[in-house]
Formats: sequence, C-alpha cells, structure tokens
Amino acid sequence: MDVLSYLKFIFSILLIIILLKQYVEMWILLDKLNRKVLKYMLPICEILLLFFYDGLFLFPSVVVFLILIYKFNILDNNMFKTFYPINKHKFSINISSILQIIFLSPFLFFIFQAIISFSSNNGGNNLIYQKQLIDYLTFFVLTSIIAPIVEEFTFRVLIYDNWLSSLFNKKIVAVLISSVIFAFTHFDYKTYIYTFITGASLCFIYDIYGYLCSVILHMLFNTYSFLGMLGVNIEWKKLFIASFILLAISAINYNGNYGLKILRKRKNIVR
Repeated sequence: MDVLSYLKFIFSILLIIILLKQYVEMWILLDKLNRKVLKYMLPICEILLLFFYDGLFLFPSVVVFLILIYKFNILDNNMFKTFYPINKHKFSINISSILQIIFLSPFLFFIFQAIISFSSNNGGNNLIYQKQLIDYLTFFVLTSIIAPIVEEFTFRVLIYDNWLSSLFNKKIVAVLISSVIFAFTHFDYKTYIYTFITGASLCFIYDIYGYLCSVILHMLFNTYSFLGMLGVNIEWKKLFIASFILLAISAINYNGNYGLKILRKRKNIVR
C-alpha cells in the first residue's frame, strides 16, 4: 500500500510537470495566434475551478483546444503544428466508426471486467449516501461526460500522441507509459489494473479511430460502471452476445461494401 501511494505521488508529479509544459506551450501559442482574450481568460477560469472544484480545472483548456480544432481548423495552421504535430485525421468525424465503437463497448467492458474481477472492487455502491437526484445527475455528468472529454485529450492526445510518441520509436512504449500514468493518477488503488488496461485500449482505439471514438468508448465504460454503482442489474452475457453479433454484421457489411468498391474499380478499368 505504501509503495502504491509512493508511485501514485511520483506519477502525479510527473503528470503535473507534463501538463505545465503543455499549458505554457498553449499560452505561447494563443499569444502568437493573437487570441488575447483566450490567453488571459483561460488561466482565470482554471484558477477559479482549482479553488472551487479542482476536478474540473483542466476543462477550460480542453474546450479551448477543441474550439480551435473544430471551429477554426487550427490543425492546418503551421504555427500550431510546431507546438502540436497532431494528425488532423485523428479529429475527423466518422459515423460508421462511432457506431462500431458503440457496438464494441459492451464486448470490451465484459472482457475487462472478467479479466480484472479478482483485483478490482466495482460492486460497491459509491453513491449509497447520495440520496438526492441532483447528486446522481452531477456525478453522472462529471464522470460519464466531462471526465472522458478531458482525460482523452490530456492522456491520449497530449501525453500519448503529442509527447510520448515523439520520444519513443516504438508505439508500445508510449502506450505502456501513458497507461501507467493514467492508472496511477486515478484514486482507488483497487482499480489500477482495470484503469491501466482501459488506458492501453483507449490508446489503440485513438490510433485506429481517432479522438471522438476514444471519448465515446470512455464515456460508455464510465456509464456502465455508473450503472453498476447504482445497482442496476445488467445481463452482461446477453449484451456481450448482442455486441458480438452487431460487430459481425458490421464487419460483413464493411467487407461487402469494400468488395463492391473493388468490383466498380475493375469495371471502370475494363471500360
């Protein structure tokens, strides 16, 4: 327990150093982009959140990043690329990929729960003392909506993709380190293995499908855990089978469409 606490402290300090580096770079970038209002409003908002609700203090930075990316197409800006050489395809919106992730989520969650059931205690009801509806709604919004948006950008985009992937030639090293940091910066030592496996999986999902899909998968995982804490009885085996069937249909449909595209290309070549 003492060793785990020590490791948690070390990785928390490491995370703070990484985030400070990223924050300074962003502040410089906003200055160079002549976004003066954002440059000065951002630290004020984050300091206020740090005092009143420290769990949300990174949220304004992530919102600013996403606004710059989706509204102002900042990923094509050469100045932005010098600070954040992120592939713009990682932020593309693909409905087919999103549906695949939704179908995949129960399948993965069931497997992860089965693997780590011996080491994590997800059966406890952490909301047992919160009797008012507003408590449940607040907890749901924070854990199942805001946390995935912030954590995916922080751990997958900034730490894994923007920083660690540039330091190491082998992607697996970046995946492992970012997942360890992700695990040890969470609160309950009983869920470290589950959080590590989840973090590693989200790195692969981010690489294959992009940011939005990793956010959606993270949201669904947290929602399933939230329902479990509420005592909602979900028949995971049936959901697992349904998920597997939907994935199979999706794969068949994808292969069919891919085959049609090849046939059309061949017909065009013959003509």
